[in-house]
Amino acid sequence: LVTGDDEGVVKLWDTRMCGNAPKKSGFDNCMTKQKGCVTTFSSNNDYISGFECDADGTTLLASSADCTLSIFDIRKISNAYKKGRDLTSTTTTVTESAKRSDDQEDELLSICTMKRGKKVVCGTQDGVLAIWSWGTWGDISDRFPGHPHSIDALLKVDEDTMLTGCSDGLVRVVQIQPDKLLGVL
Repeated sequence: LVTGDDEGVVKLWDTRMCGNAPKKSGFDNCMTKQKGCVTTFSSNNDYISGFECDADGTTLLASSADCTLSIFDIRKISNAYKKGRDLTSTTTTVTESAKRSDDQEDELLSICTMKRGKKVVCGTQDGVLAIWSWGTWGDISDRFPGHPHSIDALLKVDEDTMLTGCSDGLVRVVQIQPDKLLGVL
């Protein structure tokens, strides 16, 4: 389980460690105690708006209103966790497993992977789809302007098509690379 908060803190949880008290769901006890938190990242400066993971679950992406995309290598965290290290404090292992994109000068409000995991698309406050090529995390490789307001939600339909939820209240059907507005629902 992964959570992000209003201060930009990302936490990775192991719900099996949350205690044995009676509960309604797997993380009820995690919300009242820090027990179960495997590691904490404080890389971002503003709220975390979304998460996406690669197909094999080894890389976690977090979009943030601080205008950056954060990239976490879960394998490094998992290996340190298996060795019994306390990852709730800052360690070299945790620091080495986190990267951030360049400042995009626009809040990243939503996130989705496309093109069989080769592209990462983020919706922005200014109504632009920011597109990264997987593994090249500095600056975006492409941008698709055209929404009149912020893009608050993204939903992949297939590897080339997505739905965008815009703050103007409309849902748009968009094709990614080649970039094309296909219609409005």
